[in-house]
Amino acid sequence: MEPGPRIFSKFVHRLVGIFVAGIAVGIVMGLAVRPTSRSGYTAGAPSGFVTNPNSGSREPSSLEKASSKAKIVIGNIGTVPFQELYGLLSNRSPEEMTELARQLENLPASKETKTKIISFFKTWAHFDARAAMSAARSFKSPEASAAIAAVIDGADATTADFIARSIDDLPSEALSRAQKANFLGRVLSKWSELDPVAAAQFLDSSQLRGKGLTTTRITIAENWAMVDPQAALAWAQGQGGVHNARATMSGVIAGWWAKDPTSAEAYVASQINSLGPESAMTLVPRLFDEDPQHAKDWVNQLPNMEARRNANSFIAMQLASEDPKGATEWAASLPVEAREKALAVAVAAWTRQDPTATAQWLQGLNGTSRDEAISAYSSSVSTKDPVSALTWAWSISQDKIRDQSMQRVAAGWFQRSPNDARTWIQSSGLPEAEKTRLLALAAGK
Repeated sequence: MEPGPRIFSKFVHRLVGIFVAGIAVGIVMGLAVRPTSRSGYTAGAPSGFVTNPNSGSREPSSLEKASSKAKIVIGNIGTVPFQELYGLLSNRSPEEMTELARQLENLPASKETKTKIISFFKTWAHFDARAAMSAARSFKSPEASAAIAAVIDGADATTADFIARSIDDLPSEALSRAQKANFLGRVLSKWSELDPVAAAQFLDSSQLRGKGLTTTRITIAENWAMVDPQAALAWAQGQGGVHNARATMSGVIAGWWAKDPTSAEAYVASQINSLGPESAMTLVPRLFDEDPQHAKDWVNQLPNMEARRNANSFIAMQLASEDPKGATEWAASLPVEAREKALAVAVAAWTRQDPTATAQWLQGLNGTSRDEAISAYSSSVSTKDPVSALTWAWSISQDKIRDQSMQRVAAGWFQRSPNDARTWIQSSGLPEAEKTRLLALAAGK
């Protein structure tokens, strides 16, 4: 065959293939949403779809044609991929979208119906969130809350103000107070990504202000502080109640640190006594992820001792996940006033990984750090080896730490195996006074 005819033949085959593929795609898309008449199901139609009974020999009337044009069918909308469903629905007229919503209202309550409602309203919100929210507000279905939630998920920040006002204005019978707070919080968090000032003002004026919206306040404050730390700080300081103020402040600190780490760290360190020790924990995870040594240095210059203890405990836990021995040695080197919690965390982690190596390391300690480490070790091994745990605990030199450790191990043993605990204590070489004290714990098991 000559080159020309051969090329022409390939071209024809390609056209045929494209034509066939186009027919197949059209059939698939038509199964999700397609025009139909006013009637219901017919035998042989796919489940959930309507066929047109006027497709026989009789020509439908003009009234029937008008009705058919306005009506489309939901079908198995919940299983259609988002991009395909978006393409199908975004080309529909407002009247057709309203008709689809009406069909959803009339479906019987079920898991499948809920899935359809969520898919429909979430997709609708992507291209017309205002219309979708208006329809969801008036949705007459047991799954009305699912429709509203789907609109919130599908809408972008540019329509968050409209959606927030729509939710806030809903009558009390439409949603429970908890649902309303949850929905409003989600919308305001999204709104604050675009306009945190407006979101904050709306929250302050909302009927639900202060009602289960703590997380929302934190998110708004964080987004605001990434733009204007001082304004966000002033807003947080003006929040009523210590809990609200401190929670909101944690968002400010996080956002401020993202914008200007040095200034945020200096502010928290200088104001920690008024901010509260928990404010340090807003920064410590971030500092540790970026530079563990900087995190250690920053924590150990804090003037608030509780903040130092809590932060060092967190650092010890993070270090121990990679190197429990190194974490334990670091914790043991901390100043006595900031050491106990961190050392307990590190020793417990090392004991779980290698109790023999931990016990050998304990032998080289002395003083208060030894007592604190042994207390943590005895607690860690008490479940698997209570005899060893009590023996180690009894070797603690400080009376207070020793008594607490012995009591903790013995009490746990009495709960798990009272007869074994009683038998061992009675036959042990412990002083009689100590035996009596520990045996008395059995009464409170």
